[in-house]
Amino acid sequence: MESLNFSVPIIAMPIHLDQAMNTKFLVEKGLAIEVTRDGGGRFSRTAIARAVEEAFSGKRSEALKMRVKDMSIRLKMKRREEMDNAAQELRKPCAEIEKV
Repeated sequence: MESLNFSVPIIAMPIHLDQAMNTKFLVEKGLAIEVTRDGGGRFSRTAIARAVEEAFSGKRSEALKMRVKDMSIRLKMKRREEMDNAAQELRKPCAEIEKV
């Protein structure tokens, strides 16, 4: 999430637990590039370099960067909305105290 928050495309190298599922979701949404594994199930230097190049200078890089920036804006708006709601809830008891 931090990567998306700061508008940085994700280069995903899923290793444990839910990372493969999260990677698949992010790739499908156009927010990440997945590093492919070699025949032995390892991440090669070439595959990592290919993913970095694709994310930052390849054919898909501009569209990827635009989608990531859009998601960053959406996340910030949602967080701001949630903070406003929390602040309103905190004001309610204060208003009750002022009435006393």
